Amino acid sequence: MVLRILILTILGSSFCLGQHEWQKPKQRVSKSHLESIIGPVLTTAPSREINIVWVWGYDKPHKPGNHDYLRIRDLMTGLLNQVPKVTVETAYNFPSKEQFDESV
Repeated sequence: MVLRILILTILGSSFCLGQHEWQKPKQRVSKSHLESIIGPVLTTAPSREINIVWVWGYDKPHKPGNHDYLRIRDLMTGLLNQVPKVTVETAYNFPSKEQFDESV
């Protein structure tokens, strides 16, 4: 009986971990390290206007809410809208004709 409780406690506690080691975010690379790989970064904005249409949807075997589609969409569109000369719109499943014509 004690052995069963011990095994259940060990197995149950392993499910309580929020992230496994391999899921934790990696450390970001410093700008100097990045420049040593790709060369100097001279500009902070794109050279032209960029219009992005973020098309998203649910794949068939998954129900809405099973994955972080909306959270990632909101996170990425928020980040990309902060970049100068970049605009981001969202479209569910397929862009409208206007979005399709205006996108890069």
